[in-house]
Amino acid sequence: MNDISKPFRLTANPYEIVKVLSRVILDRFRAVSGVVRKLRESGVFDEAVFSEYSRLLKAVEWVREGEDGVGWRYFAMEGGRLLLAEKLRLRSGMRVLDVGSGDGWFSIQAGFTYPNVEFHGVELSEEFAEAKEYAKVFGLANTSFYYFNAFNMPFPDRCFDRVAMFFSLANIALNRESAQRLFIECRRVLKDGGLIGISEPFLEDFPKELRGLLVRLYRLSRESCESILRFKDVEEALTEAGFRILEVNVITLHTTGSPIHRAKRYLEDYYGCEVPVKLIDRLKVDRVWVRDDPPQYRLIVAANP
Repeated sequence: MNDISKPFRLTANPYEIVKVLSRVILDRFRAVSGVVRKLRESGVFDEAVFSEYSRLLKAVEWVREGEDGVGWRYFAMEGGRLLLAEKLRLRSGMRVLDVGSGDGWFSIQAGFTYPNVEFHGVELSEEFAEAKEYAKVFGLANTSFYYFNAFNMPFPDRCFDRVAMFFSLANIALNRESAQRLFIECRRVLKDGGLIGISEPFLEDFPKELRGLLVRLYRLSRESCESILRFKDVEEALTEAGFRILEVNVITLHTTGSPIHRAKRYLEDYYGCEVPVKLIDRLKVDRVWVRDDPPQYRLIVAANP
């Protein structure tokens, strides 16, 4: 067997792998729905079954939106998760730490693509349970998820070959100082010569006319566990933590954002707060974006010397 795990090659349609995963989700949901129906008819409550049903329901709603829906857009991200995996130059036998794994879609898509590589996700939110459920649904033996604090992970020193962060950095580190602390911890668990790959939209990746509004909405938002960072701050934090930056790629996205006439609803759904109409009326743009649905993002690859 070739030692190199062959990367999944996207076709012209970036949703190819998502379609495969979506079929698995729908099949499992139908099976679990049948069990739930029988339990209800018999008046029996099985917490494990109903929990699985509840977590699958969210994914099914997104899948049923079709390729034009926000859910499909999020799942596919125009192949971005697999691009990050490819940039990390994965080989058979490697162990990858997925920091801020959320609902697990980086590790799950990469786990399918690189079956001889281990993926270990760490997450400190309720999305951890979703990730574990999805991994179980897809039968991924090479993917594990843990409810750990990324600033203090109970892993031994130098135990991972690669570290990955896909759109998770600003969910964990809210400023330059905390980003540096996070990178120091990542470097501790990364082997000498190992790589860290970070896919993240920064403030500089949004139109200048929109940046002030995005920052202001984070202050107004009830969502206090997310921010939007400046690229220069992260670049300096990485370097000061001891990493050597190898490359920075700007990745343009083509299906993201919302037209300006739908901006109020779009922004309010994301930030969870009232967005004054006067703030939108001041914008001299015809489209708006948010951090998880940006016009572009940067893919940084750095080495642990």
